[in-house]
Amino acid sequence: MKRIGVDVRGTFTDLVLWDDDGTVTVHKTPSTNHDPSIGTMDGIEVLAQRAGIDVGSSSPAIRASRRRSAC
Repeated sequence: MKRIGVDVRGTFTDLVLWDDDGTVTVHKTPSTNHDPSIGTMDGIEVLAQRAGIDVGSSSPAIRASRRRSAC
């Protein structure tokens, strides 16, 4: 199973894709503050290309969480 983690911030959106075999692919893309989904989906497309995944043939499974901490 492949998993994607996304961290949307003010300037950049960071994405990581990891597989059960330990393969990790990372990507950083400019955030699109007017619509964060644009930067997220653009980044997912790049991750998929780098990992050799055909996004059109993948089954989506989405779980979202947002935590904010004052560090």
